[in-house]
Amino acid sequence: TLAKHKVAMLFPFWYLIRFYWYPPCRIYLFTRKIDIAKDGDFEIYKGRNMKDYAWFIFEKGFKSETVVHYIINNKKVTPIVKRLEEKYSCNEIFWNSSKDKMKQYAIQLHHEGISKRAIARKLGVTEGTIRNWLK
Repeated sequence: TLAKHKVAMLFPFWYLIRFYWYPPCRIYLFTRKIDIAKDGDFEIYKGRNMKDYAWFIFEKGFKSETVVHYIINNKKVTPIVKRLEEKYSCNEIFWNSSKDKMKQYAIQLHHEGISKRAIARKLGVTEGTIRNWLK
């Protein structure tokens, strides 16, 4: 009732199960744990509140499936991983895809030298699924 169009809230990622009755339209998940500090005082709370956080975006009238995006906040990213992440981060094949398009995307990533485990994580499927797709 307070928002006109949308609301963004920062929660631990596992809060997703609490919103089954009103799912968010988008989730922006941090790739590594982040630290939250009351009143921005990180010296007092340093390392005490490390959790997997995500931004939950709710829009009025949204009635579709939740889309998950990643906020890459890794300390160290190798140049090849950075290049590939930039290349595929805006790739609509995955976000609006059918199973066949996901298979094509997995094959494309495999040819780029990405491991099966990393592909499975990126697509949100099991490593066994990726192995089957690559056969």
